[in-house]
Amino acid sequence: MNKRVDILNGNILKTLLLLSFPILVCGLFQQLYNVVDTMIVGRFVGGVGIAIVGGSCSMLINMFNGVSIGIITGSIIVVANNYGAKNEEKVRRCIETSVIVAVVGGLSVMLIYMFLARDILSFLNVPTEILTSSVQYLTFYALGFPFYFLFQMIINIFRALGETKRPTRYLIISFLLNIIFDLIFVGLFKLNENGVALAFITTQVLSAVVALKSLSLQLNVKCKDITFDKIALKSIMMIGLPSSLISLLYALTNILIQSSINILGSAAIGGFAINLKIENLFWTIMTCIGFAITTFIGQNYGAKNIERIKSSIKTSLYLAYGITIIISFTIYTCRFLLARMFTTDTAMIDVATQIMGFMAPLYFTYTAIEILSGILKGIGKVMIPTLITLSCVCIIRSSYVIFYAMNHLSILTVLKVYPISWLVTSGAFIIYFIIEKRRILDVKGNVGTCRTNP
Repeated sequence: MNKRVDILNGNILKTLLLLSFPILVCGLFQQLYNVVDTMIVGRFVGGVGIAIVGGSCSMLINMFNGVSIGIITGSIIVVANNYGAKNEEKVRRCIETSVIVAVVGGLSVMLIYMFLARDILSFLNVPTEILTSSVQYLTFYALGFPFYFLFQMIINIFRALGETKRPTRYLIISFLLNIIFDLIFVGLFKLNENGVALAFITTQVLSAVVALKSLSLQLNVKCKDITFDKIALKSIMMIGLPSSLISLLYALTNILIQSSINILGSAAIGGFAINLKIENLFWTIMTCIGFAITTFIGQNYGAKNIERIKSSIKTSLYLAYGITIIISFTIYTCRFLLARMFTTDTAMIDVATQIMGFMAPLYFTYTAIEILSGILKGIGKVMIPTLITLSCVCIIRSSYVIFYAMNHLSILTVLKVYPISWLVTSGAFIIYFIIEKRRILDVKGNVGTCRTNP
């Protein structure tokens, strides 16, 4: 068994760093994969390939990723709570149920995308010249969803138990394999954007098989003996579904934004896609930090270490804002070089640098949302954060795009919706957290009792 981080004892800063660093390393490798993946498409397929892979298809894939992460968050919190409470039987039931949920969830979304891809992409105003290729790419790519969901579920279960090295190794190897398969299928075999999909499927199948084997060897969870527990499912879904709903609505509003950018043509789509690949460095790392904080809070809440939770809040905010500043400065100062790495299309380069110059200095308006929501998830408070996100992000974005941006259509007019919604949402989270801080951190509350008895 790999050595686990002692989340319940010791220096809080050191513990958070031990949890965060391996996840951050994984985030950096994921970003390396995202960047290299798009560079390969840009160099071997061209600007059209970037528009196909990085446009509406990417948004739809991210929507699945976000929903799956929400369910995974529910699983790791329930597992972490019960592990902190030293209830091994409930930990096992939660793990086995989580594996079943991952497979069923992945298959369900796969079938939806395979049968409705053309209708969805047509509705999103995907240009006619790339519509057929986009449909083929999305339909093929979706075959990897069940394996991706299962792999991500298992490695995050290991994290919920305090392990860091194993998930880090598995993710890094997965990213490197995907890059290698991209080079083989896109660069060598000339399969264009479908080669990207085939590389993803191959990587996720191999990764899921290895993760399942590790789960069997290390935790004695075997596929033939896996059982479904309704009580465990209810506990997971009580936390996971609100998180997934938030991710789904985030994705839908982003898809609405993407559909308005689609009207501006392939150069705008490609430039926006390049920016997304670059700024994924920020989103990936923030998500990883959020996962680390949620795991830390979850175990300590299960163990009723309330003072330890209180002491960790300021530290986690300092960590997140420090990383935000570094990423924003790097992207802003290197934006011209970064855009030229992906394509030689001057129109796409101009759009990409314009977007990065506008967006990079404004990432700080989002940071508090990730950290405070991670803390709240860890202690089981999900309904109010869900309502805050729904009202402050989704409604604001949808209203802005429909009633203003579509009538004053330009790339920057559309993108202003992001910092506006982040500022309002951050303010709402901060106010809610300050007002409810004492009650939120009351270990005797009903949520604590429910959460440790799945």
